[in-house]
Amino acid sequence: RIREACGIREKTHLYLCPQTLFKLHPDFDPIVGEILRRDPLGVLLLFHVESTDWSELLQKRMQRTIPDVASRIVWRRRMPMPDFLALTAQADVMLDTPHFNGGTTSMLALALGTPIVTMPGPYMRGRTTLFCYQQMGVADLVAKTPADYVRIANDIAMHREWRDSLRRQLVAA
Repeated sequence: RIREACGIREKTHLYLCPQTLFKLHPDFDPIVGEILRRDPLGVLLLFHVESTDWSELLQKRMQRTIPDVASRIVWRRRMPMPDFLALTAQADVMLDTPHFNGGTTSMLALALGTPIVTMPGPYMRGRTTLFCYQQMGVADLVAKTPADYVRIANDIAMHREWRDSLRRQLVAA
């Protein structure tokens, strides 16, 4: 399985954020920190970019801003599309970045039935996943506040029955 190939243990809750690193605004750090604090089995997977400077800067920033959980952030190199799709399908939950959402990444995840937690911003670049959910008739995964975002992400990852129900709903929509 692709999770194990990425170093993610079987009983771990995988929070996937496959966005380009420039989308990870510092406002996102405390959200990630709280998600991981509330889920001791949680691991966040991020992808390196071609320029290692971005990855190194972000790793250092998170070690400074959320030092108590930074060790549970796993970094992997970009992977071939079939592997990426398999990993996305096996993720417990995908985390949308608040200021700049996924576009193609969100479409792929939703097509696979992977729940995405989103918190829409004021501009179109931060509302892409919201638009998808509005078209699909899904409202449960749209957070209004950072605390709401954390709660939704943890609930999805930690409650398999609800996650499986969401997956079926997303695929059907």
